[in-house]
Amino acid sequence: MIFGRVCFEAPEKSFCFLQQIKQSLSFADSIFFAFGKESFQGGVFLNSHLPESPTDVIHYNEFEQLYVVVSGQIYNCAELGQLLGLKVVPSNPELICRAFLNWGQDFVKRLNGDFVVVIYSGHQNELLVYRDHLGVQPLAWTQHNGVFYFSSDHLSLCRAIYPGDKIQVNWFLNHFLITNRLLTAHHKVNKLAPGHFIRVTGKGVEEQRFWFPEKIRQNNKLSYAQVVSDLHYLVNDAIAIRSNTRYKAGSHLSGGLDSALVAALARIHYGLQEVFPVFSYSPEVMETNDPGKDERDLIREASVYANLHPVFLAFEKSEYFGMLKDYYFNSGSIYEEAVRNRAKEHGVNLLFSGWGGDEFISKSPSGVLSDLFFGLNWKTLLKKLPFKKPKSLLKEILTGVILPAFGLQHPASYKSHKKSLRYLKMKFCQHDRREIKRAFHFRSLKQWFISVISSHYLAERCEVWYIQGLRQGIAYRFPLLDRRIAEYVMQVPAKHFVRGGVGRSIMREICRQYLPERICGWQSKADHT
Repeated sequence: MIFGRVCFEAPEKSFCFLQQIKQSLSFADSIFFAFGKESFQGGVFLNSHLPESPTDVIHYNEFEQLYVVVSGQIYNCAELGQLLGLKVVPSNPELICRAFLNWGQDFVKRLNGDFVVVIYSGHQNELLVYRDHLGVQPLAWTQHNGVFYFSSDHLSLCRAIYPGDKIQVNWFLNHFLITNRLLTAHHKVNKLAPGHFIRVTGKGVEEQRFWFPEKIRQNNKLSYAQVVSDLHYLVNDAIAIRSNTRYKAGSHLSGGLDSALVAALARIHYGLQEVFPVFSYSPEVMETNDPGKDERDLIREASVYANLHPVFLAFEKSEYFGMLKDYYFNSGSIYEEAVRNRAKEHGVNLLFSGWGGDEFISKSPSGVLSDLFFGLNWKTLLKKLPFKKPKSLLKEILTGVILPAFGLQHPASYKSHKKSLRYLKMKFCQHDRREIKRAFHFRSLKQWFISVISSHYLAERCEVWYIQGLRQGIAYRFPLLDRRIAEYVMQVPAKHFVRGGVGRSIMREICRQYLPERICGWQSKADHT
């Protein structure tokens, strides 16, 4: 985790706040390293159980008076090194420094990674802060008494700089309401939006975008076979570039396609690791009334097929209540907290996750029917619709075309959110209308993709897992949130997502090379355990 501040006048006056942020961020097993001087100062916390050093985070170019601080990972270092004409690829921060000096502030458009990059120029007296395209790495900032502060953990800024102030209610209620996921606990603390950067000078703070996914156009020349082949390569490569044998790796594994494919491919890339643990949210011991819908059977079958070691959850009441009391850190992610505990028991310090698959490569039906209908691709649409079942037909048209066209919630989503509201007083039961429109209003597949990106819920989970994982010595990798996969999928015509009338057809085709047919053909997400 990184933090710091830039102060253009009397920097000694803000030193107290800097120390308070440091104190708020510190954790057991952490190693602290300071960086900067005078106007620009900060620090980084590394976990002693992770194979990372200060050179992975900090670089200073004395001649150019440039400080470069990198939180996270850059995965296309070899490619960048070639473009820069380097015979030996240096550390991430030094590579970023060279890229910035060569290409200017647009260097970030060439990066593929999960990163926050902070660049301070002593010559220009200017600070630049970049957050990766999909927001895997977190970064928050605030400006207080003319001083700009930043931190990986927004709560550290709230606690250190605004102690005792009233909590922003909609941030606190984000598990109950549809709210702006860029909100923090204090209204003056902001999260840097994914795909954006900030420029800080003596004149103030300016936030700009550097990624424009809405400009990506659908490529109608892409054949289904080409799409499957291209995405197969991209998924495999996304996992390969995230596989670092300095770590002992494991993966999530459910009965779903996304986690199963990621786990199977990660196992291949960690072929020299004797045991590759995969962690399931399902309980180790529990009877089920419907053995045909027991996720654990799928997990065991996939594990035998792909040489994985399954680990199911089993924890006592005392551990469970302890996790509930630790809500400040885990944000209610009880099952994931248990997975982290099991991972540590197995010596694992890097976890692969299939998070983001449903939104891109393993595309759900959302947006597909709208695209076919309003794009006048009715021939494909008619093949998809269940004409022999009038009720099902009307339901598909209503939920897949009509409701999204008017920005109205799916009935199941509405029912789920309404159920949550019973815990709240009436005056707090108002969703953010702008966020409802952002999430549910679309008439094409492209608009649906943009709503997924702009609603920031993908980044929200990554943020919580990153912070708590770092505290416990666990790093995360989300290969299905690789920028290249997201950009490619947005070019794929909607008709390829409903091929043969079967959902997630592209993902199933890829999975068949690595997983048993039972998992590749499984269409239910019901799990009685």
